[in-house]
Amino acid sequence: MGYAENLPSVAGKEHISGADRLWSERVSPWIKRAWPRDARLIEPGTSKGFAGIAIATDQEFNQAVRTLLPYIGPTRDWTYAVADLSRSEHPDKQPEATLMLIDKLAVSQRPSYSQDLQDVLGRIIEAKPELRHRSSFRRLNKWL
Repeated sequence: MGYAENLPSVAGKEHISGADRLWSERVSPWIKRAWPRDARLIEPGTSKGFAGIAIATDQEFNQAVRTLLPYIGPTRDWTYAVADLSRSEHPDKQPEATLMLIDKLAVSQRPSYSQDLQDVLGRIIEAKPELRHRSSFRRLNKWL
């Protein structure tokens, strides 16, 4: 049983996952306080790691994406993040932030394995149909 399952249930308060608590109490303040703001320091490995941090959250996903997006750039490993997103509820619950994250990570190349991207994009549009008109969605969808 994981950490989040062991948290006591409090009537009248939303359940906060362990990842959400870690994000809001530790990671987010540290990033805002200590992470270098120079865009030249963005590296593919860091981008992949930051995407993983955002994806690990639950209710804090939108905030995590907004905070981390300036520190994320394109990476050839972007399909790993899409696979993680495919296994999450983020495309259904936070479709706009999901699309923004993929758009920032994706390099201009068709993914070698596109099933996860197809799944995520389909769920994004099911959750918020108007996102199909965004240039980021059209760019990603063209690869399918």
